[in-house]
Amino acid sequence: MNENGAHGQDDTLSRLLRVEQLQLSQNNLNSSLLANLIISSILVFLLRPVIDQSTLLIWWLIVQTISVFRFIDILRFRRASPAPDAIKPWLNSFSIGTYLGAIAWAAAPIFLFPVESISHQALISFVLAGMTAGAGVTLSSLWRPVLAYLLLPLIRWLFSLRCRTQISAGLCA
Repeated sequence: MNENGAHGQDDTLSRLLRVEQLQLSQNNLNSSLLANLIISSILVFLLRPVIDQSTLLIWWLIVQTISVFRFIDILRFRRASPAPDAIKPWLNSFSIGTYLGAIAWAAAPIFLFPVESISHQALISFVLAGMTAGAGVTLSSLWRPVLAYLLLPLIRWLFSLRCRTQISAGLCA
């Protein structure tokens, strides 16, 4: 096809679709970032009796720092209102922020895992399951970042349990 043929139209439609997907994801991100703030704060508060305070604070600050940078990215994106041809750097920035958020939550069972407390282990599992479910909804328009949020924290948590059943579940995920 020539430059103005079907391939050119497909390219234009693809770029317009990416813009819409990113705008939808950016709009949904506000509630996701608020959930990060609230849930990470509650988790840190509830884990205080069983996890070192400085470890909790460092993890919480990492989660909050990533959230702040993601929020700044939302504001910059809205202010820039990029053209479809200029969307790729914004998609990359959004994806990197999402991957970093997923890694921070995946670190929770590594650094916040209370070996002696089954009830706190259950708490972490419910929080991670809720965060991954919420990410699946709020990030559903962009599938790669969704996979990071769905897979990294949950698989990492399952492997942290060091039990044959949980490791098997981690492999299946």
